[in-house]
Amino acid sequence: MFNPNTMFQMQRMWQTFTDEHPKFPAFLQAVSATKLNPGSIIEFNITTAEGQNIASNIKLTENDVKMIEELEEIIKSAR
Repeated sequence: MFNPNTMFQMQRMWQTFTDEHPKFPAFLQAVSATKLNPGSIIEFNITTAEGQNIASNIKLTENDVKMIEELEEIIKSAR
């Protein structure tokens, strides 16, 4: 069952996150303005405070693209 308090908590955490990292929402806007198609690659790269680098990527499938589009609609409707 959906808990409205959870959504409120997530909104507050997101606001704090974006206040501390203001370039990230601009990055997400640039990504949302770009049409992601099957075959597009999303890369993840993390460098720890100790300097260790961890990287991976995924090639989007048709199902991935549909899921991303549905998530975008959910986020838009929550605003």
